[in-house]
Amino acid sequence: MTLAVNSKTPKRDRDGLTGGLDAYLMEEEVLTDDGLNIPPKRARGKRTAKNFGAVEECEEEARVMSRADYEKSLRRKACTPTKTTFVGKETPTSRNIVQSVLETRAKLMAKEWREIKKLCEARNITYGEGKEETDQDFLGRAIGKKTSVNIRKRITVRVRYGSSVKKRGIRDVLISNIESCDLHPAIAGIFRQKARVVWRRNNNVVEILCNYKQLSKKPELPCACKHYGLPVVSGHVLTRVSDVPGLPALVYNGKNVVHPRLETTKEEVSSSIRLALTTVLGNHFSGHLPDLQISDCFSSEGNERVSMDEGMVYVVKKQYKDLLITQVDRNADDLVMTCTSTYQYSLDKMFTWNTAYDEVSSGEAETLKEMKRDFEGLGLHKLVNWNSKGKIGSAYVLPKHKDLERWRPIAPACSEPTTTGSRWIARTLNYLLEKLPGA
Repeated sequence: MTLAVNSKTPKRDRDGLTGGLDAYLMEEEVLTDDGLNIPPKRARGKRTAKNFGAVEECEEEARVMSRADYEKSLRRKACTPTKTTFVGKETPTSRNIVQSVLETRAKLMAKEWREIKKLCEARNITYGEGKEETDQDFLGRAIGKKTSVNIRKRITVRVRYGSSVKKRGIRDVLISNIESCDLHPAIAGIFRQKARVVWRRNNNVVEILCNYKQLSKKPELPCACKHYGLPVVSGHVLTRVSDVPGLPALVYNGKNVVHPRLETTKEEVSSSIRLALTTVLGNHFSGHLPDLQISDCFSSEGNERVSMDEGMVYVVKKQYKDLLITQVDRNADDLVMTCTSTYQYSLDKMFTWNTAYDEVSSGEAETLKEMKRDFEGLGLHKLVNWNSKGKIGSAYVLPKHKDLERWRPIAPACSEPTTTGSRWIARTLNYLLEKLPGA
């Protein structure tokens, strides 16, 4: 019988209920308080049906009990709980559930992902992150089977920026070709709404002049600054680009975007549109673009030459091709010219001669294999996966803004195979440091 306990139940009854909880959770009875019915509540826990030997026993259990009979039966049941023959699976408590989950997780973390995948396949469990399928996914798959196109993709035309190129004209040509293909009008309408025309940014001064990342990969950088009449420090050239006489003002700021030497042509626009349509539509696009349509993508205005020409920057690069040009630390606009031997000395001082780094003579592939063995030897592969596409970053140095003779070492680690694990470990260490007393 399920015992209904509410706020009207006396305290001594609740104490008795604690002593014989299992017995009361398996029985059902209706209580009255001097003739007033007490609304029963559903008890939590195990429930079972009693096997009555005779009809009289069932009628006796189903009768309405008075307050005196209730108190008497309560004391009796609290002392001698009713034995049941029900055998079932024990329902774990919340604490046992948490403990079981933690133990199971620890066992799974100790296994390889291939073993976990086999266990999931043996029990018909989907391995990996579950993703609920949306209406767009269902519609995209159905249309893909019918027309062999993916409506989830976007037709994007990337054109190099030019003052004479009309973005609106390119979009009109793109829309007309989408509508003329042999697709259903509704499908063509979806592609028409998602079509985009974006500019490709032109190069700036830094991308043309700076060569420090390429030269930092060479094993040796000899001196080649003797024939330049530039300011020297310790016998070698070291000066800012803005202090070099005779240079155009365009190269003083490294972030200046220069005008390209060659204007955007009709063939370039036509190939960009054709590539965007063929990538998404495939065989549904004929591949032919009339010259009359391409002519509408250009305007007669804006063809005059500008002073910020890309050719001026290439002239400066050719003039000082034997020197190393680099950006300044914490001031990317400023550029510095220095001798290659000075830069080599700075690299050795910051990395090769630094005791915080280990010098290795093997190649990158052998170094990555050794790193992976150490990674698995420490058991870190149980926490995060090893990125097989990762590689070792190229280290370089940048001169400081206030003092060009001081250098800041930079060792990029964003492409290493252990980036995710290093980030997790760093977060853990920072959290532990915050929890230290007095932190």
